[in-house]
Amino acid sequence: MIHFLYRMVQNQAVSEELAQEVFLRVYRSRHSYEPTAKFTTWLFRIAVNLYKNRIRDQGRWQKTDPKEEDSLQVPATVEGAIESEQRQELLEQAVEKLPPKQRQAVAM
Repeated sequence: MIHFLYRMVQNQAVSEELAQEVFLRVYRSRHSYEPTAKFTTWLFRIAVNLYKNRIRDQGRWQKTDPKEEDSLQVPATVEGAIESEQRQELLEQAVEKLPPKQRQAVAM
């Protein structure tokens, strides 16, 4: 859930906070869940709605510095690292320019 939300908000702390709120809301509304729909569909709908509410209420989030984030892939050369970082920045900039609904689709 945190990873899903992080891909939309691009901020680790905010994604953790939203994930916590998602599970709190799931717990609070567990009685209203109808087994006719998949649980994961219901869960992710709650997450998307929380994301939309945050966007509406607070506007856009400020991203953290990508250099602060942990990286799972280590390029073989310095040139590869620079190229990889540049591609990542271009991709993040392009995703930020998308409307919220399209940003959600990319995150999913």
